[in-house]
Amino acid sequence: MDQRRFYERLDALFGEKKLEEAGRWLESCRRKAEEENDREALLAVLNEEVGYCRSIGKAGEACGLFRRALALAEELGLAGTGGYATTLLNGATACRAAGDYGEAARLYQEARQVYEKAGMAGSYEAASLLNNESLLLEKMGRTEEARQCLVQALQVLEKLPDTGAERAVSLTNLGLLWAKDGQTVQAREYLEEARRLFQEEESRTGRSDAHFGAALAGMAQVSFQEGKYQEAEAWYEEACRETKESFGENDSYRLLRENLEEARRRQRKAPGREEERLLPGGEPGFAGEAVLGREPAPGGCMAVCREYYRSCGQAVLQERFPGLFPRMTIGLAGYGSECFGYDDQLSSDHDYGPSFAVWLDREDYARYGREVQEAYDSLPKSFGGLGARQISAHGEGRVGACCTQDFYQELLGLEQGPQTEGQWLELRDEQLAAACSGQVFQEGEGSFLAVRRRLLAYYPRRVWLQKIALQAALMAQAGQYNYPRLMMRRDPVGASLALAEFTKAAAAMCYLLNRRYMPYYKWIFRGMQELGCLSDVAGYLEELALQPAQAEAWDGMTAEEYRRFLNVKDYRVVYIETVCRRVREELKSQGLSACPDPFLENHTGEILSHMEKR
Repeated sequence: MDQRRFYERLDALFGEKKLEEAGRWLESCRRKAEEENDREALLAVLNEEVGYCRSIGKAGEACGLFRRALALAEELGLAGTGGYATTLLNGATACRAAGDYGEAARLYQEARQVYEKAGMAGSYEAASLLNNESLLLEKMGRTEEARQCLVQALQVLEKLPDTGAERAVSLTNLGLLWAKDGQTVQAREYLEEARRLFQEEESRTGRSDAHFGAALAGMAQVSFQEGKYQEAEAWYEEACRETKESFGENDSYRLLRENLEEARRRQRKAPGREEERLLPGGEPGFAGEAVLGREPAPGGCMAVCREYYRSCGQAVLQERFPGLFPRMTIGLAGYGSECFGYDDQLSSDHDYGPSFAVWLDREDYARYGREVQEAYDSLPKSFGGLGARQISAHGEGRVGACCTQDFYQELLGLEQGPQTEGQWLELRDEQLAAACSGQVFQEGEGSFLAVRRRLLAYYPRRVWLQKIALQAALMAQAGQYNYPRLMMRRDPVGASLALAEFTKAAAAMCYLLNRRYMPYYKWIFRGMQELGCLSDVAGYLEELALQPAQAEAWDGMTAEEYRRFLNVKDYRVVYIETVCRRVREELKSQGLSACPDPFLENHTGEILSHMEKR
């Protein structure tokens, strides 16, 4: 296969924003390389396919392609070379997109070591690694480390020729980090410089960089935070256009469209709302008490709580506890809807309002806890349009001065989090989801972050595989086996229970294959809509739940027919098998099971066989 022609054609298609045609080109070239047994060309195509699938939202498929590419690179004897490190980098970025942060971190580290040994620490590839690693660190709540990675990437790129677009990407990510912290002035500076560089590159090359949309989206976010909704609308419109041209109507595009509509809604409401104002720091909000039925605060309660700490709490704590302040970790986490970003009009009736937790290690808590709580209690009770936090019977001790060890003990039953495989296996997803939820507003030197980062790295691989095998067995038993048997026996209550078991097991499988902890049951479906791979399963499960009683579909069916055929007259059976088929496809995509058997329980052996593999 002619690799030069492959790259020229691919670059042209990307430059013309013809994504679907680029996908077909990649697939045809992969088949051609396979037919010709051209392994070097096949590796080149696979590496490009990994990035392509990730960019269009198919992170699970990208991970599967990466594992194939890595095995091929090793077969070709490329381990330890710059090309091998680039394959690792592509795989790490795919794993990050799929939510497998622990594996992504391991692959980034391995790639860095290879670049260093190969004398490529100052290369474009090393800068790309730093830029991508910063996104992982930001996802894991390690904001300052993420900033340092981006600064290092810029230092490398400034010494290399023709890196305007690459520097713009790093500047964009820096701007977005500052915007996330509510520092809109710094954010705007970085994003303006990024936009200028992107425009210079477009003038020089004649085409827009695919990442330009991210800088425009950042400008829109900053304008919205500053309450400049008309300006935000204009930026969002540009960002939507650029993103759609570069990546199609992917998840990022859909989110931008939602933000655009919110900016327009804000403009429509602003003129007639005398009580509307800007919070300190630029967060838009409303004065007065929070009441049931009011629209949630912009960005949710979490955004208000973050600004509440910045504007009201930070200076007080720093002034009163100068020696203790560096050891405080401050933020909001736990079971609350605002900690998952799911708060709405119904959330404000309990444990909701301007607040934050100050996590201290046990010794500091014993010595200073009462004084810190007194300082916290002296802060304003209302802020940003939200009234005082209404504490429920079970909501005591979640905000204000908190002992780190007690926080993890309450949620996990383990002060230091899970240490052994057995402890990991005993924990429920909802416990881990609550312990990892929310945001850290300020990183401290105590032990809170060490435990949180270990939890965010997700299950150890052996535990992960065992949990996947368990859910495969539960899906098969409850949905594929017991539901139809109970319908044949005319047991509607038993069938309903089987459906409930199947639905929960299917949802758990989706979260596992996305490397995300499944939250408390009332948020399971809400969270599924944010998953990368298998996000379509949420729709199938919704349809399954909405199906009317199917008793008539079983009238006249004999025991022999039941044993030999699926009863597709029962629409619930159809949806159950559709969900199981999508799970089988994803198991295959991630290299966990190539078993062709439609019955999921028969996949468990192959899944578990990977426990001893890399």
